[in-house]
Amino acid sequence: MRTESVIQSALWDGMRDTYRPILPNYTPPNWWECDLFAVSKTSSFWLEFEIKLTTADFKKDMFKSERVYRNREWMTRIKHDLLAAKSEDGPSRFYYLLTPKVAERVEIPDYAGLKVIKETHGRVWLEDVKQAPLLHRARVAPEIVAKVYEACYWRFWNQRRNMNKEVQRQLTRTQNTHE
Repeated sequence: MRTESVIQSALWDGMRDTYRPILPNYTPPNWWECDLFAVSKTSSFWLEFEIKLTTADFKKDMFKSERVYRNREWMTRIKHDLLAAKSEDGPSRFYYLLTPKVAERVEIPDYAGLKVIKETHGRVWLEDVKQAPLLHRARVAPEIVAKVYEACYWRFWNQRRNMNKEVQRQLTRTQNTHE
């Protein structure tokens, strides 16, 4: 089953030796949420992976924008304009992860790479179709990496607490059923 979390896990499997940290659904400072955020261990370049399972979602992504207040005035920032302009606010490399059906229906921008989501015998894997170009050489600051690790810490403890609550809920339900 191709859900976003299964695809994120497949990507992590292929990247875990050369990228660290790798975190799903992370929002770096001054940027949009990344379906998967990764930092290269050797170059400290940041990669963003955007998962799109439908053509409509892909097209909608092209218009991501936000209003920000800078230099005493309001302005609108458009994510894909910044990527095309190779803004250092964004990733060094940007990838789309698409289903085969979506990949054949859309045009991948020059600034983006493409991996196609494949499934064989229930196993999900990613086919490299287009290497993402290097948009800039800005390295991720150590304090940003520290924030990513802190996010991992909090997610771990929140997930553990939620799992413990669910186990307790299931045990209580099972006990009530047998009484």
